Amino acid sequence: MKGGAFERILVTGGTGFIGRKVTARLVAEGHRPVVTQLGPLPDSFSLAADVELVDLDLRDFESVGRLIDDLQPELVLHLAGVTGHSDPDGRLCDEINHRATGYLLERLIENKVAKVVMIGSAAEYGQQQTPFREGMPERPASAYARSRARATRHALSLGSTANLPITILRLFSVYGIGQPMHMFLPQLITHAVSAQDFWMTNGRQLRDFVHVEDVASGILQAATSSEANGRIINLAGGVGHSLSSVAKVVWGYCGTDESLLHIGAFDAHGDDAFDTHADISLALDILGWRPAREFISNNEPAEALTEMIEYIREAMCPN
Repeated sequence: MKGGAFERILVTGGTGFIGRKVTARLVAEGHRPVVTQLGPLPDSFSLAADVELVDLDLRDFESVGRLIDDLQPELVLHLAGVTGHSDPDGRLCDEINHRATGYLLERLIENKVAKVVMIGSAAEYGQQQTPFREGMPERPASAYARSRARATRHALSLGSTANLPITILRLFSVYGIGQPMHMFLPQLITHAVSAQDFWMTNGRQLRDFVHVEDVASGILQAATSSEANGRIINLAGGVGHSLSSVAKVVWGYCGTDESLLHIGAFDAHGDDAFDTHADISLALDILGWRPAREFISNNEPAEALTEMIEYIREAMCPN
C-alpha cells in the first residue's frame, strides 16, 4: 500500500498470524496503525513502536463504538475472527465472525470509513466442483463456514444499500513461519522432523496453499483498489495439492521413516472432507495480484515451504 493514501488505519486481529505480517508491512511503509488484540500476548511477542495496541473484545459493542468514534479510521483491515478448531459448537463463530463483524461494519458506515478489507474463507464455498470461482453460490457445511458466509452476505448488502466501500478476500490454506501449531501443515512438519508417528485421513482432498506474505500483499493491494469495492476475491496459490502428496513430500524431504506416516488412519469430517482449490484470475484482473511463492515444485518443497520446515526443525532441535 504505497503512497500513504490513508492516515488513520485500524487493523483488527493485527497480532494474529496474518495480522502481524500486514501490520509489519504498514509500519515499513511509514504508517502508525491502531491494532486490536484480545487477551495477553506471549512474553516473546513484540510489536514495533509505531503501532498503537488496543485490547478489544469485538463482542463489547460499547467499546467497539467508542474506538471507532475516537479514531475515525479511514481504512479498516478486519482480520479478527475465530476458527472452527477453537470453537466446536459454533457459538463464538456466530458471535464474533458474524454478529460482531456486522456491528463493526455498521458503525464504520456511520463514521464514513473510506475503505474496508475483510477476510473470508474458502469454507464458504462448501462441497462444490473445484476450482472455486467467486460467482459460485455459498454452501457452508460447518458453523465456522456459516458464520463467515453470513458476514460476507451482510457486508455485501451494506456495500450495495449503504455504499460501504468493502472488499472480501476469501483466503485458502495460508501457511508460513508462525502458522498456528494446531493446523495440519505445522503438525505434519513437527512429526516429520521429530520422527514421530503421524495419523491422518486418506488425504485425497485437495488444498490450495498460499504463503502468508503473499496474503499480506493481497490485503494491502485490495486496500487501495476502488475497483475491488463490493467484490469477493479469492486469494490462493491457484494449485490444488492432495494432503497425502503434501505429507509424502514433507516426509521425504525430512528423510523420516515411511512407516511412521499413517495415511488413511481415520475419516475426514466437515470442512476437512472436501476439496478446496481456487481460481485466482479475478485477483490478477482486479488487484494485479498473483502469488510470488510456490509451495511444492517438481514433487519437492519449494523455498517457502523449505524455510518453514527448517524453522520448525531449528525451534525443536536448537544447536
